[in-house]
Amino acid sequence: DKIKQYKIFNDIPPREKWKYKKRPSADNWSQLKESPLYKGGNTLRPYQLEGLNWLLFSWHNNRNCILADEMGLGKTIQSLTFVNSVWEYGIRGPFLIIAPLSTIPNWQREFEGWTEMNVIVYHGSQQSKSMIQEYEFYYKTEKGEPIKELTKFNVLITTFEIIVTDFQELKSFNWRLCVIDEAHRLKNRNCKLLEG
Repeated sequence: DKIKQYKIFNDIPPREKWKYKKRPSADNWSQLKESPLYKGGNTLRPYQLEGLNWLLFSWHNNRNCILADEMGLGKTIQSLTFVNSVWEYGIRGPFLIIAPLSTIPNWQREFEGWTEMNVIVYHGSQQSKSMIQEYEFYYKTEKGEPIKELTKFNVLITTFEIIVTDFQELKSFNWRLCVIDEAHRLKNRNCKLLEG
């Protein structure tokens, strides 16, 4: 299963999937009445479906929003199913998830358990981040040159600290959406993340 997934994630998508796809207009939004079926037979609970509808409504209307449910109600699942909905619409990414280090394994596990997207975690030593940049950021031509107009990953998960320290490496991406876990950290007026 992992070998099959590796091959899928390393095959360059057809040229028509390279095109930049615009966000749909507000007129295209329609409320989901029941949960879509996700990888592994996963489905949303009614209150999670309501959260997904809120996120999609806000996105269609070109508005940022906050999902502020109580702890334990599945904000991670609601957020990743929102990202998955955007991906299924035909926007292949890249999507940015910024989260505290302690929650990154959970984000990765849930994305892999619920979706078919190529998810990478960008964290670690300078050597490991350089390796991710070399082998996971872009597809390569037969000559080994990166195809800069097409990211290999759909979702990049990282921390607040890495966003600040590796700003130069990450700013070149045209992030199609960003999810910030524990966004209350942005309330600090001197937050370097907001300067980027």
